[in-house]
Amino acid sequence: MHMKRPDISIVLPCHNEAEILPFTALTLWQQTLDVPENEVIIVVNGSTDDTLKIANSYADERTRIINVPTAGKKNAMNIGMLAAQSEMVLFLDADTFIPPQAALKSLEALGSNNTYLVGAARAPFIDKKKLNIDFPTTFYALHHARRAATITHSTVQGWFMALNKRAFGEDFAFPMGASADDVWLSAYTGTFHGSDKVGYLETITGSYVAPDNITDMTSQTMRHRANHLIVNQEHPELSEFFDKLNAHYSGKPENHEAWRDSALKLGIDFDGWIDRYNEFNAKIDRDIRESNYVAELLAMNGLWERIASTKRV
Repeated sequence: MHMKRPDISIVLPCHNEAEILPFTALTLWQQTLDVPENEVIIVVNGSTDDTLKIANSYADERTRIINVPTAGKKNAMNIGMLAAQSEMVLFLDADTFIPPQAALKSLEALGSNNTYLVGAARAPFIDKKKLNIDFPTTFYALHHARRAATITHSTVQGWFMALNKRAFGEDFAFPMGASADDVWLSAYTGTFHGSDKVGYLETITGSYVAPDNITDMTSQTMRHRANHLIVNQEHPELSEFFDKLNAHYSGKPENHEAWRDSALKLGIDFDGWIDRYNEFNAKIDRDIRESNYVAELLAMNGLWERIASTKRV
């Protein structure tokens, strides 16, 4: 292991991510060029595919593998944060590729202006040739354009996220509960110290891989949408944040134009796809209202299940 404390610890929680993990790993090793003293902690939580086997193949003097028998993103993040030897911890998902200098920029942000938490946006890793025929890819690209067109909020959106765990205190942990959504985690974490201690890395963007079939996309979208509803039950102090977010999405006409412009820059035929996007969102909302999905997520108490990842590059 390290002879001295690393400057930053990178925590990667992953479930069934055998297809995508090798590509994510490449982006992690790039960080060594900018921050030589770093460590990587891969927390494999409840995997039923070859994720653990692949993760173990990366184990070396600066990469630790922790196997957790049960699924649960926040539990995996807490385990990784506890194991981190550095006070500065960067979290990312296994389907998120962080660009060069991500670790360095996070360190710089956390070391300036008394900032305790920083986050960055993520853009879809897309093949533009597929946008006219592949609904899952187009949906997530359009969804990203919608988020990218929003105003700057006091709490961090997007993924990845880095924090100073010393500043948060030894007792800090991501709360167990059903919500595993990235925006929710950032909003929750940001409430600990207020907006003046939260930073947003607008100059650096990660990339993520969208699901490649309608079944996986529907499952992921339902879970994310239900999590926003659960916020009001679990943590009412965050409801104001999401109320403002939702009000902005459906608000002024100029916001719609900013969304359209962002979509066009991604190569999306906004006018041709917006009806399909809205129809799918409406169906997800109806399915959630007419089912026990929210109650089922709450009953899981922080553990969640999904089909094996179909994400590939």
